Amino acid sequence: MIRSIVALIFLSVAVVLAGDQVAAQCCKPKDGCQGPGHAAHGVSGGAPADPSGTTPDGAAGDDANKTPKSGKTQNSTVLSAYFKVWKALAKDEVKGIPEAKKELASALEALSRNAPKGLSPKNKDQRSKALEAALAAASKLEGSDLKKARQSFGPLSAELRKFVEAFPAEADAYVVYCDMAKKSWLQDSPKVLNPYYGSSMSECGKVVRKPKTSPPEDASKGKEKEPEGKGSGHEHGGHSGGHKH
Repeated sequence: MIRSIVALIFLSVAVVLAGDQVAAQCCKPKDGCQGPGHAAHGVSGGAPADPSGTTPDGAAGDDANKTPKSGKTQNSTVLSAYFKVWKALAKDEVKGIPEAKKELASALEALSRNAPKGLSPKNKDQRSKALEAALAAASKLEGSDLKKARQSFGPLSAELRKFVEAFPAEADAYVVYCDMAKKSWLQDSPKVLNPYYGSSMSECGKVVRKPKTSPPEDASKGKEKEPEGKGSGHEHGGHSGGHKH
């Protein structure tokens, strides 16, 4: 009886050690993780949530946001073009990005010429500046080299995120943040597909904002910028080793 109990104890210890070893191999410090405190696959970790309710990159928290029953977001021509780039990078491809870049630039220009009625002068100015910044970032999007495409996708995502969070009635999306890349991006569904690491860590990221069903009364309210360098926890999916930038 005693031998059986001892055997079960050794077996339990072996299982725990094996699990820790697998988690450590999934996300090594050289790949950009933060060490022992870093989250394992499918478990949120990293820095604790900001008490102000903000998320990485200065985004507002998603406590008041509501997810559409369909799981899809309100779309727009701008986001349709953007999502083509996101999905290509998530598959480690650049195919179709040059065409999507032209489509995105054209859609942003058209959107800037057609402001919705009823906006206050302050929001009109904010909208104009947001679209101008997004267009500038879109013009720098690379479409021939995967590494450069991913690098230029970051600033574009940051600018479009600002527009989406300020004017969700025009274009809305899920915002996902990757603590390893220290960057965010937009998606049309909650299933995480990482464009910065692609297939090597396709599920590395966490949804930090869900689509809203209506625009805020004042697009400039409720925006607090989080201290630079502060990250959010993120969730990992399985990845096969090294990753591409």
